[in-house]
Amino acid sequence: MGKVKDIFQDQRERASKVCPECDGDGKVVEITYRVQSFSRDIGEPYEDPVECETCQGEGAVFEEQDDEDI
Repeated sequence: MGKVKDIFQDQRERASKVCPECDGDGKVVEITYRVQSFSRDIGEPYEDPVECETCQGEGAVFEEQDDEDI
């Protein structure tokens, strides 16, 4: 079973490329502003790591295969 898994993994790696949005991390930094206090309405910036929308957190973008190639 290990050989089949290796073949599948090799094909998967060939069909993928590193995500240009997150550089393969799977996470991107989103800047949000939170209020400092009740009497001061100016927000303080916070960096929150969120899942990359382009690759859904995989870190790689897979190339789509055409039906004609099969």
